Amino acid sequence: MMQTVSRRLVPVDGGETVDLGSLGARFLLDTAGSQGRVSIVEHWVPPRTLAAPLHRHSREDEYSLVLKGRMGARVGERTLEANSGDFVLKPRNEWHTFWNPGDEECRLLEIISPGGFEELFKEIALDPKAMAGDAAAALDAKYGLDVDYGSIERLCLEHRLAFPDH
Repeated sequence: MMQTVSRRLVPVDGGETVDLGSLGARFLLDTAGSQGRVSIVEHWVPPRTLAAPLHRHSREDEYSLVLKGRMGARVGERTLEANSGDFVLKPRNEWHTFWNPGDEECRLLEIISPGGFEELFKEIALDPKAMAGDAAAALDAKYGLDVDYGSIERLCLEHRLAFPDH
């Protein structure tokens, strides 16, 4: 049973969660709770799974703290592998993506500044078809994203990953 989230405490089983197939999200702090300054989301990525296509944000910086497992990432021209305890910076306007290269679940704490981008995950969870065709282009524009959907197949082949259909 999910516990109620107070203004000062999000219990270990608290917070709204969504499962997008390629990653899950637990919302710890949204833009309303931080007056727009930041949002904090816990992500989990299944084993050997690409979390998202290569993309870049025009408005947000993202910071990932690996809590469990390993996280592969492409940030700019660099491919990184981060282990539990490592911290990865994904600056705005820089192409990036991430995945789980391991055989166990990867968990990470995602800090997004400024806040607001977490709403994209909620929109996709409500309507998975929003990530296809014209709907995807509209959602990308709404959130200031450039997305290379052609990178999915390339990254999956290169890193032996799956990208679940939703």
